Amino acid sequence: MQTISSKTITLAAQNEQILSLNISAPNSHSLIEKQFEKQNFFENAKTLKMLFASTPFCHTLAWIQGFEHLFDMQLSSRSQYVRVILCEGERIIEHIATLGRIAKSVGLLPLFMKTQHIQQKFEQFCLQLGIRKTIFIPGGTNIDFEPELVAKLLQFFEEIPAICNNIRSTLLSSRIFKGRATKTAYISAVNANALSLTGTVARASGITFDVRHSDDSKIYSKFPTIISRGGDAFTRTSIRLDEITQSLEIIKECSKNLPPEDISYKPNIVDSRNQRVFFAKEDMDSTLFDAGVYPIAHEYSAVEAPDGEFGIFLVGNGECRLQRCKLNCPSFYAMQALEEISVGEDPMDIELIAASLGLTISREAYVNAV
Repeated sequence: MQTISSKTITLAAQNEQILSLNISAPNSHSLIEKQFEKQNFFENAKTLKMLFASTPFCHTLAWIQGFEHLFDMQLSSRSQYVRVILCEGERIIEHIATLGRIAKSVGLLPLFMKTQHIQQKFEQFCLQLGIRKTIFIPGGTNIDFEPELVAKLLQFFEEIPAICNNIRSTLLSSRIFKGRATKTAYISAVNANALSLTGTVARASGITFDVRHSDDSKIYSKFPTIISRGGDAFTRTSIRLDEITQSLEIIKECSKNLPPEDISYKPNIVDSRNQRVFFAKEDMDSTLFDAGVYPIAHEYSAVEAPDGEFGIFLVGNGECRLQRCKLNCPSFYAMQALEEISVGEDPMDIELIAASLGLTISREAYVNAV
């Protein structure tokens, strides 16, 4: 989620229509990219540990998968299921939070407060169970999902269907919301491709693309890609509710079919490319134990984040540090789309349009721009 502040947005409007919208957001990810290119793999492990404390599970997974692919690490089947359960759970919470921001944009503050409470409750719930952001490590996870833990997770998500029904009856059935969101900020499939949009925004325009279906574990093969062809703000809102329902089904399916034979992570991981051994310990500082041989390869690791494809491109040239590190963030494409689709719309709907793209415009920016 990208927050747009008053210093980054410039809006010109006339006769209650937006003439132009320009966003000048700094690329904070470039600092991370340069830092990873300067540091060796041991220092990168320490940096990752600090980053993972504040990043979503899916972003953590993209980093971890990048290093796993770069070093050709083998992943246990059980840890794949554990990762899917956590990422889908977080996807549900993030979609609910986005729906709350959409509700806030049309004045439904009680619904917004309820979604904020659910988000905070999930974070506290994970901390109570010992599920921290650093659970993903190269080669697996640092804790196993015991039956008791799985049961508590399923119990937590039992209240989600009632929340979704509340959102449907309160938000989607609202005459005010329908009037403001229907046919607002329309994005065709052609424009979505041209703007490099992914995730729910692209699927709401009829594009059948989901990074999860390219997953090697084939966990998602039973679940079809949810698409719609409305292309407007209302469709981008409703499709998130449909994806929440599907994510709940994926969590139940993975919880029921957790492979019993494998532990969540292997202490010794053999790199088949260079015949090296890595020690995947609970401490990220000790994750990459080096034997003096470094990969000469390039890998692109992508995950389906709640707002679209989040990817990391890593290049190793045989030295003790990365030659290249680049991030592909869906928020950059969403901001690019916001500048284009806002033209001709009512300035009072800019907060709604941004929220439907997964962006957040701060109240200060909204007041100053309008």
